[in-house]
Amino acid sequence: MEYPKPMYKADSAAPKYVNSFKEERDAKDQGWSINYIHRDWPKAAYDAAGKMQLVNSEEEAAELGLSFTKPEVIEAAPAALAAVAQQSTENTNILQSQIDGLERRISDLEVKVADFEATLTAPKPKSKKDSAA
Repeated sequence: MEYPKPMYKADSAAPKYVNSFKEERDAKDQGWSINYIHRDWPKAAYDAAGKMQLVNSEEEAAELGLSFTKPEVIEAAPAALAAVAQQSTENTNILQSQIDGLERRISDLEVKVADFEATLTAPKPKSKKDSAA
């Protein structure tokens, strides 16, 4: 890798940049690494107005009255859920109305089919020819 090269240390907030092999070797002797070291802290925390601040522990965030979730998300969630619930209720009512209408049509068709079947199985009236014979 070309220089400058970033180097990382677990207890350092920022990488250190070295500009030569000698600087790299000296930094390694002091505990620096060319491999990125994941750190859990600091983390971004938010006050009630949504202003971000970096904190180094959960305790520090609690002392400052900060949250790890932006307030807009917390406030927007109930409103969004209410809108979804309202739309869902409206959709359910529309579907139930359509189901009721279809059930009435099916019932009407069942009556018509029964009436038609009754005409097919009813005895036919005798014609005047049949009566004269």
